Amino acid sequence: MKASDRFRPAALVLSAALLGLLGGVPAARGSAESPTLSELFQKAKTEFRIASYKSSLDTFAVLEKASLEPGNEASREKLAPIISFYRAANLAALGRAEEAKKEFESYLESSPNTRLDPGTFPRPVLEAFQRAKESVALRNPKTEESAGRPDESGIEAAYRKFRPDPSLAPIGVEPGSEAALRFIMTSREKDAWMRVSDSQEKAEFLTQFWRRRDPSPTTPENEFREEIERRIRFADSRFAQEEHRGSESDRGMVFVLMGPPSYIGQKPFKTEDDPLQIARNAPIRETTRNADGSTSTILVPRTALTAQTLQGTREIWYYRRDRLPKQVRFTEVDFEFLTRKGIGTAVLQRDHEILTTLDQVARAALPTNTD
Repeated sequence: MKASDRFRPAALVLSAALLGLLGGVPAARGSAESPTLSELFQKAKTEFRIASYKSSLDTFAVLEKASLEPGNEASREKLAPIISFYRAANLAALGRAEEAKKEFESYLESSPNTRLDPGTFPRPVLEAFQRAKESVALRNPKTEESAGRPDESGIEAAYRKFRPDPSLAPIGVEPGSEAALRFIMTSREKDAWMRVSDSQEKAEFLTQFWRRRDPSPTTPENEFREEIERRIRFADSRFAQEEHRGSESDRGMVFVLMGPPSYIGQKPFKTEDDPLQIARNAPIRETTRNADGSTSTILVPRTALTAQTLQGTREIWYYRRDRLPKQVRFTEVDFEFLTRKGIGTAVLQRDHEILTTLDQVARAALPTNTD
């Protein structure tokens, strides 16, 4: 899935795979008298659009049965996921939420990046789909890195229960803890911090640093400071990599700036996911001159790389609209971390939309109280 697709507003897309299926179901027949698969599909889809959900459900059942007849093998593979999708949508619209959730889960196993257009589907469908998507994310296998630890998809629950060690020195005073603060420092503050030479100057600097960001200066608490320091402590406890603090990692940076994601998904990193390997594996074009002076061009395939050639995982943090600061213009943002030999552990894929989002969030954390 292209990065640009990941960040288009949800109202614009179902998914590339789903739209492809909607556009062209083969016109195979079950028998000489029966309607074509395409005709059945169009009928069932139209019934759904006019809110005739029971009829649509029945027609999709007929379509599924017809696709199982001999001679329809090629169409069957393409139709199976879309039948699951519309069966789920019809069930949800009919108030059968649990059945719908199970059907959506079946569909999402093959098309995990699907998004629904809120203007096209009724609210019960959207709600059942979202529940299924979160359930599928929770079932994703753990990486070696997270084995023996709480499920990564439970990061929000873990953060809610997390309490920092009160015996630790404040962030910035404790050696090595100041790195994460640079995510929310202005350029002038970074320069000033570099000139701080002793603990007393550090304490004075930090007092002013947090005071300028206090959202409620008249109260004894500084809610912003408490939240950021808690995020840093949580990142240190959860995302540490060898000798590096967790808050200095890519996941730590995203967590400190964004907070916990709506949910997390994981999947293998395969050959077809790597643009460089795809380019290297492209057929070679060979041109030869014939005896009559004309030329012939053929494509010589190379030996295909297998999925086992590339070992790694993709961990995706999904942030829905309710988790995004108002300054971020996207409906949903997906942060992808790649773990692979030769690249590293949980390396953030820094495309334009990701960098724009992080910049917008960091700017939102700039001082509001400059007295």
